[in-house]
Amino acid sequence: ETTATLAAGAPDVPLKWHQSFMFQVENGGEALATVVLLAQFPGGGEPIAVGHVAVPVARVRETSKEEGWYEVRTGEGTVVMGPGGKTSVLIRFRFGEAIVEE
Repeated sequence: ETTATLAAGAPDVPLKWHQSFMFQVENGGEALATVVLLAQFPGGGEPIAVGHVAVPVARVRETSKEEGWYEVRTGEGTVVMGPGGKTSVLIRFRFGEAIVEE
């Protein structure tokens, strides 16, 4: 189990996440597969955007899969810094044939 401090003075919170998504891309071209990380604080309220990771779909298509630790970045492109340094997340991308449901 991993923990993180999301704000100065806030308690460490456990981070557990494993999720799979499938989506169709008509034309990869300049498209980006973007993962947005949100923080939800105990007690409710609106989630807060921590940052994002964006990977070109064309790059994933070329290799059919990509995996690595990606730096989490703000909307302005700067790396999100946490108490232990740069914030990174392990992400796996896989490119496959479209599944058509009839």
